[in-house]
Amino acid sequence: MDYIDKKIIVPSKFNILVSNFNVVKTGCLLIEVLALVGQKFEQLKVRCDTIREKIEDYVSKYMEQVNGESEMRYLLLEKDI
Repeated sequence: MDYIDKKIIVPSKFNILVSNFNVVKTGCLLIEVLALVGQKFEQLKVRCDTIREKIEDYVSKYMEQVNGESEMRYLLLEKDI
């Protein structure tokens, strides 16, 4: 949990979301993993929710820079290279 939390706020190429080719997919997958961890371990639920909010903030800032429908479609539907 600490590793994910640290790696989503790093303002460089080592950020776990931007080290992948698809920031949106990576964010969604991390959110799904956090949801599963929060369901399985009740004591981690608040921590998972906090990290999820950080991921959502970061990905939404990234999504604001999307210029067109084709780019959005790629980010949401296409597979990573």
